[in-house]
Amino acid sequence: MRITLNNLLGKALITVMAATLVTGCGFQLRGLVEVAPLLSTLKVSTPDNFSQFSRKLVRSLESNNINISDQAPYTLKVLKHERDRKVASFAGNAQAAEYRVRLSSQYQLENRNGLVIIGPFKANSERVFLHEPNNAAASASEERLITEELDKDIIRQIQQRLAALSNADIENAEAEAEAKKLAEEQKKQPS
Repeated sequence: MRITLNNLLGKALITVMAATLVTGCGFQLRGLVEVAPLLSTLKVSTPDNFSQFSRKLVRSLESNNINISDQAPYTLKVLKHERDRKVASFAGNAQAAEYRVRLSSQYQLENRNGLVIIGPFKANSERVFLHEPNNAAASASEERLITEELDKDIIRQIQQRLAALSNADIENAEAEAEAKKLAEEQKKQPS
């Protein structure tokens, strides 16, 4: 097979045109988000900073070019991250046939002084999986995989919420929160 300059240039041109069309229509890889410059460095706080969820959240933020630092001007604070598992349906022998796994996280954005400027928000995700009583290992493995998918979904929801905020949104929310705090402090002071 003979490769000519025209064939090579043609293939390169088609590749460049395809890439231009894909990026021009706003296509982004799933999971990648772009946040406002004010959120380019964040502190992350979770109920258990050593949990799998916490580590996944930090890794995902870092993979989106968000620096994680204890000296950041804003903190993404996860107040709760809860898991719930319930029977979704029963088989004819009154044993559980399906289970519903639900994850729920409550989070907010705080400034350096711990003042809540945006939130709290709630992110939920759930899935139903088939329970096989004769194969407990397979059911446990499926539940573990589903829980990992739900964690990813919760993290994606949190990142999308952050991506929806502009610098102006953050600054305005912070000014409102500080004004509200000042008004409350003035009310508490004796006249």
